Amino acid sequence: MKFFISSTYEDLFEIRRVAINTLEGLMCSTKGATGEIIAMEFFCPTETTCKEECLEKVKESDIVIGIYGKRYGWEDKDTGVSMTELEFDCAVEHNKPILSFILKTEDREKRQKEFIKNKVYRLEKLCGKFETKLDFANILNASLKNYFENLEGYSYNSVWSEISHMQQLITNGLNEDDPDFELQMEAYIPGKESDAFNDIFTSANSIIKDLASLAVENNAIHSYAYECKYYPENVNEKVEGQLINETRKNSDAILLNWEIIHLAIPNHAKKILLSTAFLKLCYMQHRLLTEIWTESLRLEVIDAKKLYLNMIKEAKYID
Repeated sequence: MKFFISSTYEDLFEIRRVAINTLEGLMCSTKGATGEIIAMEFFCPTETTCKEECLEKVKESDIVIGIYGKRYGWEDKDTGVSMTELEFDCAVEHNKPILSFILKTEDREKRQKEFIKNKVYRLEKLCGKFETKLDFANILNASLKNYFENLEGYSYNSVWSEISHMQQLITNGLNEDDPDFELQMEAYIPGKESDAFNDIFTSANSIIKDLASLAVENNAIHSYAYECKYYPENVNEKVEGQLINETRKNSDAILLNWEIIHLAIPNHAKKILLSTAFLKLCYMQHRLLTEIWTESLRLEVIDAKKLYLNMIKEAKYID
C-alpha cells in the first residue's frame, strides 16, 4: 500500500520523521506486511516540476496522511495555492482516503486557517489534534490501526479468522459415532499446506481408479449403443441378448458405478477444488507479506477468501 505524507516541511520536518517511523513500524511489525511511503524526503531528481511530481504521487497513492501546522507553505505561481492545499485538492478529486492531523497552535497563518476551516473540516471527518511529537505518534498509530482493522484484506488475522472459526464449528459439530465421520471435509487452516497437496494427489488417484471401474460398464453397453446409433437395422434379439448377458456378468460393477458417478467423483473433485482454493489463498497471503500493498492486491485476497469460504460451506463429504 502506498502512503503519501502531505505537509509543509520546514515547520513540520520532525513530525514528518515521526510519521515515517510510525508507518515503517506499523508495516513491519504490527501488520507483518510491506508498504511504500511516498514523501518528499525520498523523491529522486527529475525533470518534472515539484508540483507535477507531488500531484502525480498523490494520484498513485492509496491513502494520504495530511499534517497541517502553522505555515501555509510555498505557493504555486500559477494558482496562488500552497502545495499542501493542491495535494489535498488532488486527493479529494481522485477519491483518496485522507487522514488529517492538525497541530494545536494559536499563531497559525491566516491562509492556513482558511484552508483548514474551508477544506479539511469540510470533509466532515474526525481530525487528529496534537501538540507534541509524542501526541502525534500516538494519534497516528491509533488512527492507522483503526483504519486497517476496518479494511479487510491486509491483516493476516482478518484473512484467516473467519476460516479458522468455521473450521472449529465443523470440528465441534462432528459426531464420532456417525458412520460418515471419517468422510467429513474440514476447512484447511494455516500450516496445513502439505495436507492440501496430499489430498489433491489422493483424490486425483482415486478418480483415475474410478474411471477404470466406469470403463467396465461402458464396455458392456458400448457395442449395443453403437449399433443403435449408427446401424439400427442390425439391432435384433441376438444383439439385445448379448447386452443382457454383459449386464448380468458385470452387474456388481455396474451397481457400484452408480455410487462412483453420483458420489465418489463429484466429492473427489470438490476435495481437489477445496485444496486448490486453500493453496491459492495461502499464495495470496504470501504476496501480502512480501509485496507492496495495493488496492488490487487487497481485492484479490478478498475474492480468494470468499471463494474458499463458499466452497467450505458447500462441501459435505469426501468418499
